Amino acid sequence: MIGVLFLLILGFFIIRTIIIGFAHRSAILSEFRGGNVIVFGRKGKGKDLLFQYVINARKEKCYSNITYGKRSELFDLGNLDCGLNTYENVLDGNIIPFKPPFAENRDFYVSEAGIQLPCQYDHILNKKYPSMPLIYALSRHIYRANVHCNMQGATRMWKLLREQADSFIQVRGRINLFLFFIIRGTIYLNENDAKAERRAIPKPFFRRKKYIEYNYSVGEPRDFWLILPRRKIYYDTRYYKRVFVEGADIPKEKLKRKRIRKSKPTNANQSKLNTQP
Repeated sequence: MIGVLFLLILGFFIIRTIIIGFAHRSAILSEFRGGNVIVFGRKGKGKDLLFQYVINARKEKCYSNITYGKRSELFDLGNLDCGLNTYENVLDGNIIPFKPPFAENRDFYVSEAGIQLPCQYDHILNKKYPSMPLIYALSRHIYRANVHCNMQGATRMWKLLREQADSFIQVRGRINLFLFFIIRGTIYLNENDAKAERRAIPKPFFRRKKYIEYNYSVGEPRDFWLILPRRKIYYDTRYYKRVFVEGADIPKEKLKRKRIRKSKPTNANQSKLNTQP
């Protein structure tokens, strides 16, 4: 009798875990399909793991500045613009038609946007790439796609892009369980809540009104966890070593891991990383 009861309780928790897992998966994919997402988190917490998870789960071709497997195609971030158009052209009604360099229905994934588009150089980016904020706002109109970026801090990216983000996702950590990783994080709907890293309080059995009022007051953050098998990880973990270090390469022991793929630095990314303001 005790054995049967134990199996019933165990089965209940397994089914509950599976249902919660599917709900979290659906929530994350909904954010990435619905708009521009900014992913942030401290070093080694799993920001690129989350990108890898989303790209694998969506099973759609995409553009990225580092490779995430056969579905991702490397692109030059400097080409992501509306041609010669800026907000002034829109206000003046003097829009200059241009030929889009990218295919439609492919989202853009930018790894380490805090390096590619750093907020401390806003004034330089405003002058050198005046059309990029426009395409960030109109990406769904022109390409039927979204632009997603990850970085170490919620506010480290160029302000003109950051303030147009539709949602923010903080990756709080990863758990290494030999055959797979568990990625933990929180979804925020606005920048202020993301910067403050506010957390939702656990749902209580009593005083549900107080629970609802509190979570609503902090932007209704939603915690999540995801499972990513190790064999499904394809991104290059040492990409920036080859960008910055002359003659650098991945150590031999790393090359034996089939999930690692080398990605050559693209011209635009290389020039951005080596340019001194």
